[in-house]
Amino acid sequence: MASVCRTDVNTIAAPTRFRIHPGIGIARVGNHPDQFFVGPEVPGASASPPGGAFKVSGMIRRQGARFRIFDYGDISPTGLANCEPRAIDIKDPQVESITWTVEVANRKASFFAFDGLAGDSSPFSPTPRPFEARRNAGNTSFEITPAPQSITMNKTTRPPAGFSFIPGPKLTNTNAAIPIPLLGELWMDTDGNLVFLGGFGKSASNRSPAPVLTTYANNDTWFDDVCDGIVRAKVKLKSGREITCDPAWVVVGPPDFAPAIRNVITLYDVLWDVAVRLLPALPPDNPLYDKGLKRLKDQKTAMGTYKPSYQRDIHPALQAAIDTRWVYKPAAGSHGGTVGGDLFNPDPTKDSIRQMVVGFVRVPTGETPLAGGGVHSMPKLLGDEPYTPVHPRYRATVTATQYTILKKFAGRDFVDDHGSPRANAISPEGLDEAALENCVGAAMYPGIEMSWLSRNPAIYQEPFRIKPGASIAIKFKDAGGVVHSGTLVVRPGFFSQQMALPWQADFADCHRETANSPGAPDSGQEFGWWPGQRPDEVPGSPMKPWARRTTGNWPAPGTGDGYPGHEGMVVNWSKFGFVKTSDGGRTFSEDEVNPAIP
Repeated sequence: MASVCRTDVNTIAAPTRFRIHPGIGIARVGNHPDQFFVGPEVPGASASPPGGAFKVSGMIRRQGARFRIFDYGDISPTGLANCEPRAIDIKDPQVESITWTVEVANRKASFFAFDGLAGDSSPFSPTPRPFEARRNAGNTSFEITPAPQSITMNKTTRPPAGFSFIPGPKLTNTNAAIPIPLLGELWMDTDGNLVFLGGFGKSASNRSPAPVLTTYANNDTWFDDVCDGIVRAKVKLKSGREITCDPAWVVVGPPDFAPAIRNVITLYDVLWDVAVRLLPALPPDNPLYDKGLKRLKDQKTAMGTYKPSYQRDIHPALQAAIDTRWVYKPAAGSHGGTVGGDLFNPDPTKDSIRQMVVGFVRVPTGETPLAGGGVHSMPKLLGDEPYTPVHPRYRATVTATQYTILKKFAGRDFVDDHGSPRANAISPEGLDEAALENCVGAAMYPGIEMSWLSRNPAIYQEPFRIKPGASIAIKFKDAGGVVHSGTLVVRPGFFSQQMALPWQADFADCHRETANSPGAPDSGQEFGWWPGQRPDEVPGSPMKPWARRTTGNWPAPGTGDGYPGHEGMVVNWSKFGFVKTSDGGRTFSEDEVNPAIP
C-alpha cells in the first residue's frame, strides 16, 4: 500500500508543495440560467449530468470544472518511495480556510485572425480580426477582462438553503462597448473545492444591426463569452501558516454534443505527446512519475523498451474509431461493432489483423510507415491545413507517440491487459486525464477547446500544467507584408484568443465535407472535423444531419445544403440534440432534441 508523501502524515510541516488538479480544467457553456453539473473526474468517464439530462426545460446545463488541492508532502529530488499526494480540503483538521482566485479573459477581438497554421509554421497573418491588425499587447478596448474574483471557505461556511454548492462572485464584463455580460462565476462544493462555471454561450455584435457572419472564424464586430485563465488557491492552516498552491488553468469551450464518444486524437493525447517528446526532464519533486504517471516516465526515458498496455495505450483510440460510426455516416458501413479478441491477443497467429489495422493509420510527419502496411488513410479527418494538399498537416494523424505505440502493437510488443478495470478513485493524474481526454486534439483548425498554441512546449512548467507569464517567440506580417518578430505572453485569454469568433460560426461550418482543393490527392473523398463532439450525423435509419433545419426559416437557412447558417447556429445552438448511450457505449441514440427539429 502506498504511503502519503510525508514522513509524518499528521502534520503539514515545511517543506510543503501543494498543487491544484486538474492542471487544465475544462468548463463548457450552457444557456440554462442556473442548472449546471461537474465535468468528468476519472479517466474513461464522460460528462454525466444529474439524471443523464443535459437540458432542463429545453436549455443546456453548463458544465463546471472542479479543482482540488493535493499535498505533495515533504518531497525532495529523491522523493519518498511509492508515495501518493493526498487531497486537502476544509475537513482536514489542520486547515483553517481555503481561498480560490480566478482570472479569465476573452481576447479574441484583439488577436490575429485565425488562418490555419499562420503563426506556427509561418508568420501570423496581417488579416484583421476584427477592425484592425493588432498584436498581443494591442488595443484592449476589444478585450473582455473581468477583475480577478475570489471565494473563501472556512469551517463554518455552509451552502444556502436548497443548494448543494456555495455560490460566489461572478466575473462580470465591465467593458460597456462589448455586449457580453459575463465570462463565468465561482462556486465551491461543501469540501471547499472550486467549481468554475463559464458563460451562457452568448455571442453578439456591438453594431446594430449586427453585420452578417461571413466566415467560420474571423467576424468583424462580433464577441462571445468563451474564455480561459488562471486558477489560484491559498490554504491557511490553523497554525497561521499560509500555503500558496501551484496554479492551474481553466478553459471554457462549447458543449460536447456526443459526450460518450471519444475523439480518436484527444487533447490529452496531444499534451501527452508534448510531454514525451518535447518537454525537458520530468520534475524530480513530483511523485506522480513514480506511480500514477509512470507510463509517461517510461515512454520518455526508454520508449524503445517500453511495453504498451493494451487497455491504457491502445484500446481507447481503437474504440473511438469504432464509435465514430454513430456520428459520422461514412464510417457507419465500414467500422466494425467491437474491438475483439483478434486485436488484443498477442498470439503470433493474430499478427496479420493487427498489422492490417495499423496499416490503415495515416503516418505522422517524420515517422516511418509500418513495413508492408496498408493505405495509411485513417483517421478520415481533415487536418490543420485542410486546403493545402502539399502541407504535412493536410490531414489529421495520430500523434507521433501514439503511432510509435501502435507500431509496437502491430509487432506483438504489448501487454494484453484488456478488460482490466480503470481506477475510479479521484487522483491528481486522473483529474488531469479525465478533463483533457474529453477534448479535441485534431484538427486544430482551430479546434473546439484549444488550438495549436497548446502544442508549444515553452508554455508548460511541467506536463499538463501551464506556466503563467511564459513567453513564446512569434513572427507576424504587417499590412504591407513585412515580417516582424514579437512575443506572446501566457496570460488569461491566451488559448481562447486563437479560437473561432464567434464559436457558433465554426460549429455551423464544420460538418463533413468533400475534398475538392486544386491538386488534392484525395479529391472526391469525404472527411470530418470533430464528429466525437460536434456530430456530423445522428444515429438512425437513415442517419440524419445533427445540425439539420426545417424547410422554412427555423433554424435560419444556410447555403441551401440543408444545414443552418452562421446566424442560425448563434440563435439555435442549444436546440440540437445530444448523442447518448444507455447501455455503456454499445449503442447510441439522439436525445433531448428540440421537437421543432424534424
